[in-house]
Amino acid sequence: MPVKIHNKDYYTVAERLAHLNEETAGEYSLTTEMTYFKDGIVVFKATLTINKYIDGIISTRTYTGHAMEKEGSSTINKTSFVENAETSAIGRSLASASVLLEESGQFASADEVANALKNQVEIDENYIPFKKGANKGKKMSEIDVMSLEWILHESGMSKEVKDLADGLLQNKYVEENHPDSIEEAPEKQDNEELPF
Repeated sequence: MPVKIHNKDYYTVAERLAHLNEETAGEYSLTTEMTYFKDGIVVFKATLTINKYIDGIISTRTYTGHAMEKEGSSTINKTSFVENAETSAIGRSLASASVLLEESGQFASADEVANALKNQVEIDENYIPFKKGANKGKKMSEIDVMSLEWILHESGMSKEVKDLADGLLQNKYVEENHPDSIEEAPEKQDNEELPF
């Protein structure tokens, strides 16, 4: 049964795989390969080969799908980014083979779209990174220096959140160390010698 996301029907990878099993009576091969793994980024390639018998002759078709995930880019990717990449690659290979594609009209699987939507959180000064604790409900711009330092150096939060924390910290340090506006240097007089 498809999942409705923004009024469109999407099938999960599990549903597409079950449908493939029914349609082919298991006459297929599905393999996955990790093609890249470095610095918290993983890329998978899934290869689907389907054998169909047409008038006693075997017709073999091969389809591929690729997917990339970044460790820590979402809550689920803090622990399962490898699994997500593999599942998405499988889903894309199934879509390439048109498994349940005509029924939904959507190439992406429900799993892939749901993951993409989770990653679309806008990170700005109004973002609220803490759901509990002393900073619960506070916007990034309202968080104290120690907490921003923790986000930047010790948390497992995404690069976008850490970059924002870094920028906010820099602003807070400037405000603390230079509370008055920075005075402009006086202009040099034409006859004045340079001090070096």
